[in-house]
Parts: sequence; C-alpha cells; structure tokens
Amino acid sequence: MPYQVLLLDPDQRDADSLIRALRNNFEELGLDPNQELVILDAALFSDEYQPAFPIVGVYLAHDYYFFDPDTESSLAQLAQCGASFFPVTNEPGTFKSNTPTILHDYNGLFRNLDINWLATLVSRILESFHLLRTRRRIFISYLRRQSQGIANQLYRAFHERTYDVFMDVHEILPGEKVQQTLLHHLVDSDLLLFLDTPESSLSPWVTKELDTAELNGVGIYQLIWPAMKAGSNYSGQDLSCITQQRYIDATAFLFGTILYNDQDSLTNQMIAIILGECEELRAKVTRNRFERMATYCQDEAARFNLSVINQGVGVLEVQRNRQCLGRIKPIGGVPVSMDYQRFHNPADPIDRRLFYRDSAVDPQWKEHLIWLDNSLPLRTETQATLDQWLGGL
Repeated sequence: MPYQVLLLDPDQRDADSLIRALRNNFEELGLDPNQELVILDAALFSDEYQPAFPIVGVYLAHDYYFFDPDTESSLAQLAQCGASFFPVTNEPGTFKSNTPTILHDYNGLFRNLDINWLATLVSRILESFHLLRTRRRIFISYLRRQSQGIANQLYRAFHERTYDVFMDVHEILPGEKVQQTLLHHLVDSDLLLFLDTPESSLSPWVTKELDTAELNGVGIYQLIWPAMKAGSNYSGQDLSCITQQRYIDATAFLFGTILYNDQDSLTNQMIAIILGECEELRAKVTRNRFERMATYCQDEAARFNLSVINQGVGVLEVQRNRQCLGRIKPIGGVPVSMDYQRFHNPADPIDRRLFYRDSAVDPQWKEHLIWLDNSLPLRTETQATLDQWLGGL
C-alpha cells in the first residue's frame, strides 16, 4: 500500500534530509520505500495524488511565504480529505508569516526549540500512517536513591515531547496495587529507559521490570553510569529484544559532577541526545515486536496445517491451501477501542482478530476487553486462546 507525503519545501533546504529519514524508517519497519513511500510535490499533486491511500502534508518553511497557486491548490485539496498537516518553521514568532494561511490552525514544529525536530517530524508522520502507535509511551526504570533527580529530569523532558511517561513516584495512585500497575504500564510502553547506576542490580523491582520488558518485546534503552564501564547491570539475555546502550561520563553531568543521588542532573545536550536516540529506536522496536508476535502466530497455525502470511501492513492472513480463512492484527502493547475500530472492515466477510500478550495486563483491563469483545463485531485473542480460534477455522 502506498503511503503518500505531500512535501512542500520552497527553499529546498530540508527535503532531502526528510526523505532519507523516512526511507530509513520505512526500512526499519520492514517496508520497501521504493514501492510504499510516495513523495508528491505541489505542481503534480492533482495528477499523482491517489485518494484511496493515506496521505499527510509537510510544509518546511524558512523564509517569508509568497503566494503560490500550486501550493494553495494542493493544500486546499488535502484539507478537504481531512489529512494531517505538519508545518515546520524556525520559531513560533515567524510561523504565520512563513506559512500559508490554511496552515495557521495547525500546531507547528519549530527547529530552534527542538534539536531533534527531524526525528520528531518523522515519528509524527509514521504515527499518522498508523505505522507507529500514536500512544507514545516510555517507562523509566531506576533506583531512587541513586538516580531520582535524573529520572525526574528525563520524565519532564519526555513529557514535553508529548510522551506518556510512566515513573512510579508520579503515576501510581494511592490504593493501587504497585506491581500490577507497574507491569501493566510497562507492557503497554514502546521503550523501557533503564538508568543503570552501580546499585541498580540490587533492586528486585528493576530486575523484574527488565525481565518483563524482554518477555513482551518492549525496547530497552540503557543509560549506563560512568562507574559501570567495566560491566553493566543488564546484558540482554533475550537476543530477540531490541536494546540500545548509551555510556555516559562526567561530561554528561551538569558541572561535571556525579553525586549518585537525587541532586545529579544531566546537561541539556545529553538530554537532547537521549530524546533523539529514543525517538529513532521506536521504529526498530515496533517492527521487532510485530515479527515476534507474527512468529508465534505462525508456529501456532502450523499445528493446524495452516499458514500465516504477512500482508505488509501490520496484518497477518491465515490460509489453508492458499485460501484466506482469517486475519490477525498483532497489537504491541494493550489493545484499546481504537484498535478495534481501525481493524474492523464491514465489507470484508473474513473473520478478524486482534492478538496481544496478556501476561502482565491488569485484570480490570482484561475485563474491559472482554466487554468490548462481546459488544463489537471484532474479538481479541491471547496466547491462551489463539489456538482455539485457529483450530476452528
């Protein structure tokens, strides 16, 4: 399926960088950018735009906007179909003077305020195509007595980047079961950010969080403190789990001082590096999580002489003798009602199922999903029930 981007860059300063970044991310997601990424310009938009396929608009502004009929026409046509727009300028003060009027109602992205603006833009485009989850979630795993200050600093930084950040001191409400709440939020995260301080391995909570992340395909970004250079507290036992390590030294800390307590703080430069690397890691994690779940479905289907074919858009087709009997949508994380809506197709008579791992999901949320299953024409399957459905096809 082609994913279309109307790319408007009047000064031709950023277009090539954006296209390269999009192509790299399409490859990370297992998509062929030569076949599935279509870049459109204003002049040929009316002739080349395919309304049946998804599209977003990007306007990369640097200087004052001068009226251009092709730009106005293409943007107006795109607005009629309800597409997402991503206007980019240098700073908020120049937004209206540097962009067409039709874009003034949209929130912009500003180069001078976000050193990682390109990675942010790419992620937002992929989210609009539903190639990445629109729920941007990160889980911070740390030892309070050694890294509380930096954990708080990262919490604020990711929150400002529109992430839903989970950190125990902020998110667990009085009366909630601690471990149950922790693990539910962890399996519904894209990444676990592990603050690897010298004594973090002594915490049974940290160990449990790392093990749960591995089991459920949550990506692990490991920030390793200077004292740990001889050997970190996490070696990545599950080789199928996506991990990335970032060793830091004294220069990463404000004033070059490391106290190993809640007074520590990272420099703005290091915070920007962490934000950018985590943003870029999401596509790898999404693909890996999908492939792990697809492999599980294929293995289960083989027990019933069924084959499972990857359709290339996050959907698996269950076949026998090349006849389609069912479709599966693996969900990386915890399903929500929007997942049901997007996968439901009343014009398709083939039985469809959402598939997710439920090992650490809150029991109350499982009850909610059962209620959705009984109320909607689409159902979920877990590791415990998938074989029953496959065996009935």
